[in-house]
Amino acid sequence: MDAPLIEIKVDEKKLDNIRRMLAGAPNAMPTAISRGINRTAASARAELVRRLRERLNLKIKRVRQYVMKPTRATRSHWQSTIQLSGERVKLIHFGARRIKGKGVSYAIERGGPRMKIIDPPTSAFIQTMPNSGHVGVFRRRSAARGSMFELRGPSLGNAFEGAPGMVEQVRWWAAGKLEKNIDDQVAFILNKWLSAGRASG
Repeated sequence: MDAPLIEIKVDEKKLDNIRRMLAGAPNAMPTAISRGINRTAASARAELVRRLRERLNLKIKRVRQYVMKPTRATRSHWQSTIQLSGERVKLIHFGARRIKGKGVSYAIERGGPRMKIIDPPTSAFIQTMPNSGHVGVFRRRSAARGSMFELRGPSLGNAFEGAPGMVEQVRWWAAGKLEKNIDDQVAFILNKWLSAGRASG
């Protein structure tokens, strides 16, 4: 599955209004737009991390690891994209712990039920790898002592798309933030013009 994207763009009607407001300084518009987009993208990533952290039983540093930093808008390319990794998160990060006797329990959602992996003959177990020191939840491919594989939970991309309403909520939130940030940048430029005009006068 492709990792979901949140694209942050500028509405054409909004652009027309800004062109009229900054008609006297055409070179200022690309700066205002690109700065507004980049500030919005940084805020949107932080908001997305916060929402996923509230939903998933993961540490915040782990959530940040799977929410990519936004691509930066430039003066010639007015678009920023936030991408969520499609890689499934290792099960150990979902609060996995040993069950007394045999098996492992974990919880995907914060405050949600703990799931158990205890079915024989290849029950899951937590082990530290001798060479790397990596701790993970593993399972053997057969009852015989052979090769083993590490267990994983969902990707953050799947979790994001599967959370009721979260996709649209974040897009709506980002759209409102974008409008405010661009308005702030335009106001900043207009105030500089006024200050420069008073100084020269």
